[in-house]
Amino acid sequence: MISDLIDHLIDFIFVRNKVQVLKYAILSDSWNGNMASDHLPVFTEVKL
Repeated sequence: MISDLIDHLIDFIFVRNKVQVLKYAILSDSWNGNMASDHLPVFTEVKL
């Protein structure tokens, strides 16, 4: 379950000062209760 992983997140997106982060999310979709990987996709929308 995603709630079991919250304390163990290791995937990040780093940005520099001049980059504005507009949106971000950790995508935790599953299929029939199964996760595709032990890494969750990290999504971000930025303004350069």
